[in-house]
Amino acid sequence: MTKKIICLITIFTLLLPATAHAAKAANSYAESSVRVEVNANGESKVFNSTQVSTDGESLVINSDEAKALRQQRQQDFEEQQAATDLKVQARSEAIQVEREERQAQLCATVQNRLQAHTNQYQQISDSYLQRLRQVARVLQALTDRLAATEIDTTDLQAMMAKLNTDANSFEERVQTHLGSLEDVTNAACHGQEAEYRLKMQNMRTEFVQIKNEATAIKDYIKNIIRPELDAIKLQISQNQPAVEM
Repeated sequence: MTKKIICLITIFTLLLPATAHAAKAANSYAESSVRVEVNANGESKVFNSTQVSTDGESLVINSDEAKALRQQRQQDFEEQQAATDLKVQARSEAIQVEREERQAQLCATVQNRLQAHTNQYQQISDSYLQRLRQVARVLQALTDRLAATEIDTTDLQAMMAKLNTDANSFEERVQTHLGSLEDVTNAACHGQEAEYRLKMQNMRTEFVQIKNEATAIKDYIKNIIRPELDAIKLQISQNQPAVEM
């Protein structure tokens, strides 16, 4: 008898958890429903929801509302991103407008300055070249007259050749410099800032070189040709006083 009682207790113990679980499952139920909401504007929305009840407590899981919430968050994010993009675009456009205004101002300034420089430089260089050509013509006329005398004009003729060569080189450099002025203006007016600065520096270097070349020609006439002419003049006065200069 004792053994039978122990067996019954053991069986009851084993069945108790399963019975409790079955009772809990029996007390739990799932109910599906359809809910319709109408807002103040008369618009209606249909939501599918599932209600799960356990031990008298219920939990409503509404998948449509969660989806709508995610869509709203995505829409808010996209609107914020669009607003940010608009701000960036507006700032970029403002910078572009400011850059174009600076470029236009630089273009006008460079054009005015270089035009004034070109006019003044053209006048000075033309006048200087005219004087050089005049000196060359005088020397040529003197050489032609001295050809009938016994005075050696070999050195003078070589000096004349060098002077003509230097004058031609000076004229070519002047024309190159004037072309550089136009290049500087084009670079300034087309927004090529780096090229503009480079060409401006090259133009200044060319201008210094031209001034140095003009000074060298002037010194050559003063220190080389003029002493030669003085020597020829002295020789004429000593040997052939009848020859007129």
